[in-house]
Amino acid sequence: MIRFAVITLLLFFTLNTSAQLWVRYHFTPDELVREKLTKPNSGVKILNVNYYGSRHSIAYFNNNTPGFNVKRGVLLTTGYARNVSAPNRTGNSGAPMGYPGDRDLSRLVNNRTNDAAVLTIEFIPYADSVQFSYFFGSEEYPEYVNKGVNDVFAFFIRKSDDMEYQNLAQLKDGTPVTVDNINNRKNSAFYIPNTYFTGYDYQAMQDDPVKSYRAQEFTFDGFTTELVAAAKVEPYVKYELKIAIADVGDDLYDSGVFLEQGSFEAPEFEKLSIHEVEWNLEKMKESFQDKINLSYEQDTLVVTSHIGFEFNKHDISSEYNNFLTHLAKIMKDTRGVVLNINGHTDSVGTNTYNFNLSRKRALSIANFLVNQGVARSRMQTYGFGSTKPIAPDSTEAGRAKNRRVEFHIIQSTEKN
Repeated sequence: MIRFAVITLLLFFTLNTSAQLWVRYHFTPDELVREKLTKPNSGVKILNVNYYGSRHSIAYFNNNTPGFNVKRGVLLTTGYARNVSAPNRTGNSGAPMGYPGDRDLSRLVNNRTNDAAVLTIEFIPYADSVQFSYFFGSEEYPEYVNKGVNDVFAFFIRKSDDMEYQNLAQLKDGTPVTVDNINNRKNSAFYIPNTYFTGYDYQAMQDDPVKSYRAQEFTFDGFTTELVAAAKVEPYVKYELKIAIADVGDDLYDSGVFLEQGSFEAPEFEKLSIHEVEWNLEKMKESFQDKINLSYEQDTLVVTSHIGFEFNKHDISSEYNNFLTHLAKIMKDTRGVVLNINGHTDSVGTNTYNFNLSRKRALSIANFLVNQGVARSRMQTYGFGSTKPIAPDSTEAGRAKNRRVEFHIIQSTEKN
């Protein structure tokens, strides 16, 4: 009997060390997105990250509790994130955070919202779809199903220049993911109930460790299964993803959404040479921040260099040699791309003269790169004169900005 008790205790402590949920506030929202939600070669370029809400409502979580596929990632809640990791002793846990709601969420449920936690991500996808995995948990299960006061969350996505959002928090048939739509009576295949924690019952932990440790580790009364939010997108176009959650009607009975680490991606992404060039140029920006701006025009990488030229000159100033030497190295190290060099002028002078001058500026850059070992066959030069200004030509400062070159880097269909 004593031997059986010892074995039982050892089994309990073995399970207890691995079945654990913990929450940490160690990371900024920017770090949570760039270092946790995405991963290298995800096919998604993060541009900007903004967060609105209590700093206690967003955190990193690690989840070794049996029965959950999502093991770690980013947690957003309507209450204190750390309170999610606690035994489920009551059906009404929650805390007011003192923050207002979110206009888009209020419009979605046609009701007042409170204690919103909103994570907004500006990004560029490199393929025609994006997705991430998540699950949702709430204290409003099961008592407040169909009571009109369910907490609300949404994954809003839109092009950065669009006004209307699309909500990705839906089942495959288009049903919005809510407490009312996923519970023990409706879409129950996607629902996981949680029982109350009444103390350490070693026999129960052996008989059903999944159920027992869920009650021990999570304070929420119910969850969805792991779900996937996905959207069709246009590659190389800037998008905004708004991940938002809020209380509805009151500021109690908390809920949370758990975003899986590394799951925000473009699943059809295929790494190309042009992406390698972009990532190397991003590293260069640390040394040449005032000389490089990167953007995309469809699938063309546009490198706006702030390499200036003196009035009526096409000679390259020696101050730009270091930058161009680095660019040449990237081109030599990366096959499969071609470089279009576009020269520009200010509006002083005739159109014909400016077109010739802009072409000479482009040729000066090409000749420099050839001397650094870049094959001339991988470069094309163009002159646009004063037809594409980036600043007003009414001042000398504006005209100086317009006297420039731009590099368009294009994925080649041939090996070079």
